[in-house]
Amino acid sequence: MINSVFTTARVENFSPVWFQEHFLRLKQASLELDFNYDFSDFKEKVFGFIKEQGEDSCRLQLVLDRFKGLTLNLFPLPQKFEKYSVRLKEIEFSQGKFKRFPFLSHVSGHTEEVILIERSSGTVLEGSYNNVFINIDDVFFTPKADGRIVDGICRRKFIYYLKLKKITVVETNIDADMLKKGDLYFTNALRGVIKGSLF
Repeated sequence: MINSVFTTARVENFSPVWFQEHFLRLKQASLELDFNYDFSDFKEKVFGFIKEQGEDSCRLQLVLDRFKGLTLNLFPLPQKFEKYSVRLKEIEFSQGKFKRFPFLSHVSGHTEEVILIERSSGTVLEGSYNNVFINIDDVFFTPKADGRIVDGICRRKFIYYLKLKKITVVETNIDADMLKKGDLYFTNALRGVIKGSLF
């Protein structure tokens, strides 16, 4: 049984970026997991907490627990950098559509990322905390949001942006060999879109 889920938002000028999307993510999780949480004062709690802490630019972690309700935590924003160093890692099972506590990170530093591959099928899933895209001949490929990956907020925003620019996006199964044929990109709500290179 899943008892806790979370989302992490970037805070700028005392306001969570893409707040509505983070709110809907937790609300949907609460419904699907039968948490029975009352969201009527959710926005007031979040904005009130940020104001009380006096942090205008930071990382906000919102944890929803089946028994404890909502917990809010603030942390410094991650350091800026240009590119991830990327390696591949096979895993037995996908993380699924919700990230869960305890959450095991597969990386050793903030400029490193892994691409998780489902051992049984050889299918590329996602990074340890990012969604994966590969650009081949001006077409962007990304794993399908089929319940095996987290359908990240920034992932959806990036797909929308690419389509606005008339760039083709294909959501499909990707294997490890395909990753070597183009340029890698990673998305998450804290860092936005960052390039990656395999090593």
